[in-house]
Amino acid sequence: MGLDKNRMMRRGWIGWLSAGVMVWSAACAAPLVTRTIYHEGETGKQEVFVRLDHVTDGERFDQPAQIPPARLRELLATVAVERRTGLLSVIFSEKPFRAFTDDQLDLLSAQLSKALAEATPEEQAVFYFNTPESNQRFRITSGGVYVRQEKLVVIMANYRFVALWSDPGGGGSNASVSISSARDNPLYTYPDGSYQLVLGAGQERLGGEPGWFRRWFGGPERRSGVLLALNAPAAPAVAPEESAAPAGQPTPNAATAQPSQPPPASGTQSVAPAPPASASPLEEKLLELKKLRDEGLISDADYEAKKNELLKAF
Repeated sequence: MGLDKNRMMRRGWIGWLSAGVMVWSAACAAPLVTRTIYHEGETGKQEVFVRLDHVTDGERFDQPAQIPPARLRELLATVAVERRTGLLSVIFSEKPFRAFTDDQLDLLSAQLSKALAEATPEEQAVFYFNTPESNQRFRITSGGVYVRQEKLVVIMANYRFVALWSDPGGGGSNASVSISSARDNPLYTYPDGSYQLVLGAGQERLGGEPGWFRRWFGGPERRSGVLLALNAPAAPAVAPEESAAPAGQPTPNAATAQPSQPPPASGTQSVAPAPPASASPLEEKLLELKKLRDEGLISDADYEAKKNELLKAF
């Protein structure tokens, strides 16, 4: 009798455990709840999108948030990265450069402004750029943004991460799963330490400063992000990467470019003041001679004779 009771209890525990495993598996397999804000391109080819993903870890943000696209562009233009290739990159450091190109800034500022205005406290906006270098080789830039305590948090999960896509004719590659995962979860960070975020003036790092090992030897940054104050004066924009511009041509910089002068108002004319010019000796003498004639100190004949003398000497 006791044996049957123990057997029934074991069966009960096994049943509860199996049910728990099934529930956990279903939760893990459940698709991420997303809302597409912008999408262009085709999966497996050049593609870019901005969407809202539901947060599954219970975080809550200060959203919806109204941030004008122009202000978002200013903030995103201050996000900087630098190349990291291990110890040598610490000794021979390169200048940081902008994380986003001008085209990416234009797209992100408009679409992320819309996304944050529609986002709930349980959603964060994510972005994904998939740029092909060939039929098999791609560069992935992905991350997300959200608003918390009057700050815009920008997460750079991957920056120009190299991935391969399986050949359409068969014979897939090991990286094909990685590129698919990056599209499904843009906040997943791949083990690639080629680039890292660099803090600028007035910026804070999400999760604190990196450890000494990664600062010296490089390596991936988990949830690498930067906090940007929404109401603070905009920090100077970082210059774009030098290699992005043709050799011999200056790279555009929104922060340092001189604004063009507005046209004059209707009915007015903008005239630059002429620089003061000193008269020549001949002009001085002719003027003095004319003054003497006008004041009656010399006759017209004397004036003409002296004028002709001066002009002949000239």
